[in-house]
Amino acid sequence: MLSRCCRYIALVLLLSCLLLAVAQAQTAAGSAVMSDAEREAAVQRLLVQRNKAMAAKDFGSAFRILQQILAIDPKNYRALYNMAIIHFMKNEYGKGIPLLEQSLEIVPKNISIREAYARALRESGADDKAIAQYRMLRSQSPKGSKVYAKADRELKLLLLKKAQRSRDAEAIEEVGAQLLADYGTEPAVLYKVGAAAAENERYALAEKAFQGLVAALPNSGKAHFYLANVYEATGRNEAAEKLFKQALGLKLNPAITKAATIKYHVLVGLRLLNQNDVLLSRQEFEAVLELDPWNVVANMNLGLIYIENDELEEAAKAFERVIQVKPDEFEARIRLATVYLDIAKVPEGVKQLDYIVANDLKGGHRARAVAILTTLEQRIGADRLALIREFNHEEAKIQSVLSDAPGDIDALYELGGLLLRERKTDEAIEVFEKVVALDSGHIDARIRLGALMEEKEEFLKAAEHYAIALSLLDEEERIVSIRQRLWTVQAQLYLEQKNFEAAEQAFLDVLAVSPDSIQTLWGLARLNTLEGRLEEALSWYQKVLDLRPDNVNAKVNVARLYERLGEEEKALVYYRGLLLDMNANEATKKMAEKRVDVIQRQINGLGFSIGYSLGLDDNARLNDDNK
Repeated sequence: MLSRCCRYIALVLLLSCLLLAVAQAQTAAGSAVMSDAEREAAVQRLLVQRNKAMAAKDFGSAFRILQQILAIDPKNYRALYNMAIIHFMKNEYGKGIPLLEQSLEIVPKNISIREAYARALRESGADDKAIAQYRMLRSQSPKGSKVYAKADRELKLLLLKKAQRSRDAEAIEEVGAQLLADYGTEPAVLYKVGAAAAENERYALAEKAFQGLVAALPNSGKAHFYLANVYEATGRNEAAEKLFKQALGLKLNPAITKAATIKYHVLVGLRLLNQNDVLLSRQEFEAVLELDPWNVVANMNLGLIYIENDELEEAAKAFERVIQVKPDEFEARIRLATVYLDIAKVPEGVKQLDYIVANDLKGGHRARAVAILTTLEQRIGADRLALIREFNHEEAKIQSVLSDAPGDIDALYELGGLLLRERKTDEAIEVFEKVVALDSGHIDARIRLGALMEEKEEFLKAAEHYAIALSLLDEEERIVSIRQRLWTVQAQLYLEQKNFEAAEQAFLDVLAVSPDSIQTLWGLARLNTLEGRLEEALSWYQKVLDLRPDNVNAKVNVARLYERLGEEEKALVYYRGLLLDMNANEATKKMAEKRVDVIQRQINGLGFSIGYSLGLDDNARLNDDNK
């Protein structure tokens, strides 16, 4: 049934085409024997039909009628013109423009058709051809006439557009000045001149244009916004702030409202900062980040404010956002580098400094970066600095692989191991979790995660990872090792539940099999501390240090235990050792420095009783930030 219907429709369409062809042939044949008067009368009748079709918006019928007119009178330029207009209504410039060209061959001096031709060329993006047509229109029209003025205006706007595209600032200045002189009361002209001038940093011309736009459209929020941008770009922040505020009080679309709000808060923040009102300026800049987290000015100033308040992690985040947007903002990079070094993120700091040395060709920040690197090398040694650079190089290679293949499991696992090598525990955990998300049976990643969760005292998660690894292993030696680690974690869970007897027995059972298990020794030290058996806890921590002399947390806990036992001199030895320990982070060194001062004052009889809580570092992180 359906195929029969389709055949019927096809037959009807074929007959329609044949009838139209016959009609056109008859019309053409008839036109050959028509007199001029008959031909004109036939054309007029068809024009009446065409007008009715156009009024009914039946453009297809109108177009076919115009074709019939051309069959009668092939040089009817009006028919060609009207057919072109129908094409333009459907955005078919490629079909309409040749018809206008045919029409102009017939009537080369017809102003209306040439205007339509120039406009079509302009709208289709053929700017150079449109420029030539507008020049011809000017030459064909009396100076001072409406046609001349319109052609002159469109010509200059096209020349401005061309100069803007080629970033020819001098041409923008010249043509823009002419447009303002001749058409400086027209808002569209004022806007186009202002936008082109501002984009190419011709701010005097932009200011003149936008001032004219504000005068012409006093209730336009956009006009105020554009002028405020020019004032801001030329450093007149007070005037810009005022105009942005005025713009926000007028009608604006959502996008410009957001942009104006951001700029207003930035300028208020800068003004308050200049007035030394740091708290309020901080509030303004933080309000900006709620709308635009990547705003360079707000992030730069917040970074400096955070440094002043010793909020170094927040400062680092602010400067990181700046270089995400502007990679060659060297001031942000050097600030970020110094913050990284202050929070013991030495590889990150070196990476930033090396980037500045390699890329700051003007040298303004390069000398500062070199000086910081020289000081750092003196502090940590050339060998350590070389290892850091090697780490950065290896990380960059892996990241390059991951940028092309984010799911490359081998590259991810390698990156996790590299991060662990530099003791970046949290970042390593994140990477290993990606590995097991992609491959739940990745044994090595499971074991790594088990150990890391154990160090973070997330014992349930550690037990889960060890158990999965154990179920997948088939090497007896590794099975024994992971089973012992799982037992240790289970002992820690007993400890968390305050089931001290079961925990101690579990730890001792593991120790009987694996006497050098750091985690087990640490667990026993922690258990004895919680039960108040400080001397026994001290002996277990000493065993940890016998196996791992570089473990900073164990040294901290030994110092605190000696202090709690009243053996201040022994505590001082450990605290002073921490001050010189290359593996201790800045926070640990500051704590040690304070304790040294307090203990010395007490020994010298200058101490006083305070409500100081001397707690132990109870975590078992053996590869934490202190290393």
